[in-house]
Amino acid sequence: MSDKLSLAVNCGSSSIKFQLYAPHSFEVIVSGAASNISTSQASIKYTLTYGSSTTSHSLSESTPYQQVFDDILQEITKIGRASCRERVSLQC
Repeated sequence: MSDKLSLAVNCGSSSIKFQLYAPHSFEVIVSGAASNISTSQASIKYTLTYGSSTTSHSLSESTPYQQVFDDILQEITKIGRASCRERVSLQC
């Protein structure tokens, strides 16, 4: 069996929602959203499910949508049990 983590992503016109799942159990490791992309209230917020930690940070109004998506990928590969991008499997 694969030990890859599964990443589910829902991309809207001004938001990106995501959840990172553990292999085999499909336990949610990280869930979060980037909201108000391309507005002055733009931010990324995510929650680690095995702890009570919630992390958020603001984005620049001029941050392109693709950069926000890349930032999310960088964040989730740093936290939880995702030690490298190769362990994340994108489910479409």
